[in-house]
Amino acid sequence: MNITTRLSIIARHLLITVLTALPLTISAALHRAPFGLRVDFMRATDYYVRDGFPTRLSVATAESDTLRYRAAWVRTLHPSFAWVVQDDRPGCMQEAFRLIVADNAGDAAHCCGNVYDSGVVVSGVSTGYIPEALRLEPDKAYYWRVLVRTNKDRKGRWSKARLFRTYFTLDDNATSYEPLVRTRQRAATVMKYAGGRVVADFGRDAFAQPMLEVSAAEKGRISVVIGEKLTPEGYVDTKPGGTIRAARYELDVERGRHLYPIALRPDKRNTGPDAVLMPRSIGEVTPFRYCEVVDTAGRTTVRAFLRDMVSYQFDDEASRFSSSNDTLDAVFDLCKYSLRATSFPGLFVDGDRERIPYEADALISMLGTYDCFGEYCMARRTLLHLLSHPTWPTEWNLQTVSLALSDYYHTADTRLARRDLKFLEAHTLSALTTASSLISTRTGLQTPDFLRSINMKSPLKDITDWPDYGAGLNEPKGGERDGFVMADYNAVVNAWHYRALSDMAVLEGAAGMSDKAALYARRAAAFRDVYDSAFYDKALGRYVDAPLSDHSSAHANFYPLALGLCLPAHRAAVARYVLSRGMACSVFGAQFLLDALFLSGHAAEAIDMIKSSARRSWMNMMRTGATITMEDWDAQFKPNLDWNHAWATAPANLLMRRVLGITPTAPAFSAFAITPRLGALSHAGGWVTTMSGRISVSVSVSNRRVEADITVPANTKALLNVDEITNSLSGAALQCATMDGERITPATDADGRRNFSCVSGRHKIVCTFR
Repeated sequence: MNITTRLSIIARHLLITVLTALPLTISAALHRAPFGLRVDFMRATDYYVRDGFPTRLSVATAESDTLRYRAAWVRTLHPSFAWVVQDDRPGCMQEAFRLIVADNAGDAAHCCGNVYDSGVVVSGVSTGYIPEALRLEPDKAYYWRVLVRTNKDRKGRWSKARLFRTYFTLDDNATSYEPLVRTRQRAATVMKYAGGRVVADFGRDAFAQPMLEVSAAEKGRISVVIGEKLTPEGYVDTKPGGTIRAARYELDVERGRHLYPIALRPDKRNTGPDAVLMPRSIGEVTPFRYCEVVDTAGRTTVRAFLRDMVSYQFDDEASRFSSSNDTLDAVFDLCKYSLRATSFPGLFVDGDRERIPYEADALISMLGTYDCFGEYCMARRTLLHLLSHPTWPTEWNLQTVSLALSDYYHTADTRLARRDLKFLEAHTLSALTTASSLISTRTGLQTPDFLRSINMKSPLKDITDWPDYGAGLNEPKGGERDGFVMADYNAVVNAWHYRALSDMAVLEGAAGMSDKAALYARRAAAFRDVYDSAFYDKALGRYVDAPLSDHSSAHANFYPLALGLCLPAHRAAVARYVLSRGMACSVFGAQFLLDALFLSGHAAEAIDMIKSSARRSWMNMMRTGATITMEDWDAQFKPNLDWNHAWATAPANLLMRRVLGITPTAPAFSAFAITPRLGALSHAGGWVTTMSGRISVSVSVSNRRVEADITVPANTKALLNVDEITNSLSGAALQCATMDGERITPATDADGRRNFSCVSGRHKIVCTFR
């Protein structure tokens, strides 16, 4: 036994002694138990869901009727465990933990891990812990709990025991997830019209199942119409256009008072072989806000208009955003609700028309779901689906690597990166590299071997943005591409290739492949110079769509800015050009256009775009009558649009990541940055819930004074940057800064940014500028 091993054993025994022998006089108020326990990212693991409705029936008891009873089953042989360290004292950091798993409540209550006991693990890890020695059995209940020691409490305290049940088969390639749930809702308002017509409004659109409670004087038939849109007269619009939904049903009613669920007709397109089907335990759903009943005979009375909304089990209190601008707040609420409403199939899909996962839709939905609900299972499940069923657009295929990196950065779980590393490498599309060092789908390199490497059955095609037809903002044709010139070497495709190389470097490091991480980092750095040489036009002072092209679309410029390609010397001019083009992209492209503006010092202009009331805006969606984000800005730009597309929810993540400025700098937010960008706002505040706990930020600006109240969870640390807080103080000299009443001095990084280090706890920072 070598000296290092012996010292490790000695240290371990000393820690066990400390953790078990200190007196119990330490006040519980000083250290509360770990909470927020998750297994395989799931929270609601204790109880069954029956027919889609949550119950109090514990999963400790086996349930064989899996059609009616569902649970948040652990489906993997080696699940990950996570908990939140709960201690408000400044600078509290976890130093060690002990995790146990038992197969009965009694052993768990006595802190006896008869199935697994980690012993004392000297580590600050509180997320993504995977006990390799744990051996689970199928269809069995387990209890787990964790003891945490911190630098503030050498004894620690046990968490409450949490219960989970394994699935009937266990496979490390499977993904655990919580079951979909029904929420019964009653119409908010009911309007009666002449001719026996009654129209009910549920207030918001939802993917749901309608039902009526009807009293009838005698047996008869009534007409029922459900839909997403009203006519000017106030009736349900049965010809709403596009893919806006409406359907008519004839309902036979019996004498007396009865409840009538309406059996929905499945749609041929969104129940096809490529679509995500609804589970049998839930049944078919359709999006609707309004329900209209017509009884010309006048022999029935509708006692209640009801619907069962179907969605994933999200926590609405996991996030909050408010600001000094009501319109901005309304846009956030619209986008947050849209993410909940479109979670109905349990994966991120493209809306109701196809119900197919696409990488682009998943990217926006993933970021918003992380920030709004602190939920991670849907994202991973969708990513694994896309690895097996990729879609045709070149840029979206490249985004697979970014999806995987987002998964790692928000969960600290390396299982997916390690397992699918070779597959993810193929999704950098490096096999399409030509002699120019750029990649192209149009130069004969899409061989059968290449397509098999990314699970494609047909060749990739460049997309740039969508749709590619109809009028754009600045161009009479070309749709949402801003007149982009499609050529062999595409500026947007190659921008995403750079991002894939950069993200792959991080994933290789996470998987323990340090040599490959360094290789991908070098390749990304070299490609940045190649890209600049090929696409940047010095005479124009901006990027062009293709080498030697004289056309500069908005996309050819905001993608390099947003994805980290734009060289510092070019940023100011490129950002000005992006601003000059306006919102010349789709609701998907808006994510990156706005990100580019936030990251290049134009927060005020980005915020103005988010709260704009122009036709190409989120306010226009609400003005049109939609309560879930639409597939495009307006039917004028995409005549077949739908009213339930979550790829339009960019503000849900941008207001958190760029306005409040909360972004991870280490996996699971064990370290994070707070870089508020209020533009012309006088106040913005809110919180996000992460695997490491809740982060809250509230910033107010008055004259030349900035006040920030922040909460940094225990076992994490933050850097607060105030350089971009408001336009009025841009470039202003910092006169004085205090944290919790004590004078502080910022540290200046390599980019000249002034950062304040913040340990865990609640802090008030006050900065005055001259």
